[in-house]
Amino acid sequence: MSYCGIHALKFDSYLNQKAAYTGTSGCVSLPSLMHTTPVTCPSCFQEFEVPSPSYNEVPCDVDYDCEICCRPLRILFTEEEGEVFGTAYGLGESGPYG
Repeated sequence: MSYCGIHALKFDSYLNQKAAYTGTSGCVSLPSLMHTTPVTCPSCFQEFEVPSPSYNEVPCDVDYDCEICCRPLRILFTEEEGEVFGTAYGLGESGPYG
């Protein structure tokens, strides 16, 4: 397994519980556990989903490429009431940090 520490023990426990409950091997794909947030590209104005950081890692600002038109953009992730939101802006625009 490619994860470590206490989180690995908790995840292993989850897999074992799932296996006992479903009668399967308990295999779970990690991407299904990933949370996403919708953003709108400032260039093509199309909405798409991006992986979001956990609420305790925000606020943060990341570089990203639009999944529709492939133009570069920045995404500001913020947290409100335990939910993570993403706001995309262009590289030439003045973002929240200037």
